[in-house]
Amino acid sequence: MSQSYILYPPIKKEQKINQFKVEVSQLVLFQSVSLNVILYDADEKFVCVKMVRLEGQDYEAWSTDDSYIIRYVRNVLEQEGNN
Repeated sequence: MSQSYILYPPIKKEQKINQFKVEVSQLVLFQSVSLNVILYDADEKFVCVKMVRLEGQDYEAWSTDDSYIIRYVRNVLEQEGNN
């Protein structure tokens, strides 16, 4: 006699991202940069790591202005609904 099980997806608690840290994971000069974006909640607890890649016009716009990276990552997170 076979048994059947009903599997429910895990309940995911909504977490509001309060801060993030950016680390360069790979840099290809004149071409692209891959970033690890480490997300934290309001209690400064680790939430997850997201990968963000800049290439083409986005990479060229970076130039020497590192605040561009912060704005770019913030925009990506807002588009994903993780702000």
